[in-house]
Amino acid sequence: MFDWKNLWKPEKKSIEQKRNYNDKMEEALWEIKDIYDLETEEVDRVVLQKRSNIQKIKLRSKNK
Repeated sequence: MFDWKNLWKPEKKSIEQKRNYNDKMEEALWEIKDIYDLETEEVDRVVLQKRSNIQKIKLRSKNK
């Protein structure tokens, strides 16, 4: 009759909309974080490192 779980549980869509994904890899990292209950700081650090490394690769390939 009533679905009490949905009344007390916040929607995941609102949390997911706040995140800014650059590609599918970042989206997968955030999904893994949610599934395995990892700390946000760890996943955020990995995403920033990935972005930095990709930017360095792009700069090196432009110089050649």
